[in-house]
Amino acid sequence: GRVQQACSLEASPAQEAQEAVDSIFNPADTRQRTVLVVEDNEINAQIASELLSQARLAVRVASNGMAAVDEVRAGGVDLVIMDVQMPVMDGLEATKRIRELGYSPESLPILAMTAHADAASRLDGKNVGMNDYLTKPVDPTALYAALERWLPGGLEYNPLVQGAEPELQHAYESGDREL
Repeated sequence: GRVQQACSLEASPAQEAQEAVDSIFNPADTRQRTVLVVEDNEINAQIASELLSQARLAVRVASNGMAAVDEVRAGGVDLVIMDVQMPVMDGLEATKRIRELGYSPESLPILAMTAHADAASRLDGKNVGMNDYLTKPVDPTALYAALERWLPGGLEYNPLVQGAEPELQHAYESGDREL
């Protein structure tokens, strides 16, 4: 019985070969890029998280601006998608504080994500250091285009272009959900 257990734990030659190939093409020291979604509405946060995950990005979520500042301080965030109107601390104040910590728009892009599409709201975001503006409900095409533009190194995998239609796209097209 013990010999059989030991054998079952060993990798087959095919598994070992696959692991060797994977280590060449996917080095262990490469860090998955991380997007922080700052959104107080759980459904909106879930939808944004799923769209980002489909683009093969790591996702962290904060429910208000104060939590977002703490997440950025903790490190490892490559881009922030920031709701503007939230309890505790709104997205404009959070962006201002993140910029005061020394994160420039080039080193940490922050994209507003809000239902307000007017020019004054856009200007408010720009004045505190937001890089770009996405309106709710978010169009996956617009989201992935913004990620391609602002994510350091661009978007490595776009599910709309590379064949894996997002499962949630129908929710946006039908208008059933707000994001």
